[in-house]
Amino acid sequence: MDCSCIDKDKEMKASMKTHVVITRAHLPRSSYIACELLDAGIPVKALVDNPFSEVAQKLADKGCMVVKGSIAKADKLWLALNGCFAAICVLDPFEMAKDYSEQDIQGYVSEFAEKCRVRGMSQFILCDGGVDRATIQKIQALKFRHFNVIRYPEICYEDFVTCFQFEKKESGNLLRLNLNKKEKLITFCAKDLAPKFVDLIQTPGKFTVGEAFIKPRTEWMPIEDYINIITAETHYNLTYESVPADEPDLPNANLTAYFEAYKKRQVKGRREGKRGSATGRSFRAYVKDHKLGFRLRITARLTNSEKNNKMIKDFEEQNKILKETETETLIKQLKRASPDACEESLRHTANSIVEMRMKELITKNFSSTAPSGLRMNANSLSEHDLKEHCQSMNEKKATPNDAQVPCEAPVVGAIHSLANTVVDR
Repeated sequence: MDCSCIDKDKEMKASMKTHVVITRAHLPRSSYIACELLDAGIPVKALVDNPFSEVAQKLADKGCMVVKGSIAKADKLWLALNGCFAAICVLDPFEMAKDYSEQDIQGYVSEFAEKCRVRGMSQFILCDGGVDRATIQKIQALKFRHFNVIRYPEICYEDFVTCFQFEKKESGNLLRLNLNKKEKLITFCAKDLAPKFVDLIQTPGKFTVGEAFIKPRTEWMPIEDYINIITAETHYNLTYESVPADEPDLPNANLTAYFEAYKKRQVKGRREGKRGSATGRSFRAYVKDHKLGFRLRITARLTNSEKNNKMIKDFEEQNKILKETETETLIKQLKRASPDACEESLRHTANSIVEMRMKELITKNFSSTAPSGLRMNANSLSEHDLKEHCQSMNEKKATPNDAQVPCEAPVVGAIHSLANTVVDR
């Protein structure tokens, strides 16, 4: 056989890989990178915990294919990794400290990198969040054509309005963490750093393989100083209280494991880089630009009973909206993608999706980041999810002749087609 034909075939297959896959895309540090890549015309596949969350739906609206998945289950990511030429591995410091051991983290990162290499990816970007030198060396041994380790702080400014929970007290608003008020916290602006990743993806050859060409501007000051800045810029009375990790009824209980680990290790940082070398705003400038977001986050604290009542009311209103509008919209999307699919199969599938979305809504833990709307988008659905829906529907619904409705193939095909279609906006 002519070897030149084999080489040409490999080159052709490589040229068909057009997407970049990003992990933990529901986090600010990841979602901003995804948005920048999409705006630059680079197709993105985003791995998230909940494809129906507000962040995931916004990414889907921009044309991103959103898939439920995590590097902790790398063997189930074949759909997400298929057709990708690059991977950006972002880690969640709060999740890692709470749910996984240090050994687990290193193993998950190594296995994810191996899966990416097996799928033929040529570029791997690791956003270091506690990955040790041995794991980095394992990834280097996989011989990606381009491999970079990006080092930046584990906490970003955006965490103050997405992760930290504030409380309402008679004397004002309060933030309680298991961190001494004089303990220095190193942070950076995720949104300001995200555009740098576009340059790294588009022109990887001009960067040296290895560590950290990206130099974010960092803030390194006591948590009390952050609170004082928020108070000064928003004009909302906000105080900070240091509490033990086992404090009962602590709204930020999910963050305690991280801060316990943070206090034990030596943290090195710098207040800001040299002019021209560091990227990003100061924390004060960020708060000035996002006063409304901080005010909403600080004041939008509800009691459990208030949350329950509000959720029930929202559920009833949004359920009505979904049944009247979103189901029909989803059917039209499926019909355009698969004209040959029968009306009954499309409707049953759409209804099944809506029911799943409503179950997701009613069982949420009443997070302040819950979506304000319930817009459905076919880009946020995986092929596996749709197969399960269609199989379930076929088991419950039969034609008058007891023949199953043949909906699986056309509907899954329709969703799969929509999920891989990038919408330019």
